[in-house]
Amino acid sequence: MKQLYDVFYIAQNQPLAQAEKVLKPETIVYIRQAEEISVHGCYVLDRWATYQPTELKQLEEQGDLILLNHLYQQQQAELDILNNPDYAPNEE
Repeated sequence: MKQLYDVFYIAQNQPLAQAEKVLKPETIVYIRQAEEISVHGCYVLDRWATYQPTELKQLEEQGDLILLNHLYQQQQAELDILNNPDYAPNEE
């Protein structure tokens, strides 16, 4: 199976780079320490920070656990789709 993110891609696009511009530093630390959040989850958070910064700040104001829960659910939903063999392009 093809890797979703390779080392070069991660080095070029630092996870949470956009989120750091929107969220409080302590929230970023909390997300980085959360074992449940993968690199994919960090890119989800960056996407939210880029396209929905106001909504992301409102989610942050509800508390770290609520933000983490929403982020984890979105991460898992996307990974389920991406890891589905019916979704993967044919590499024949």
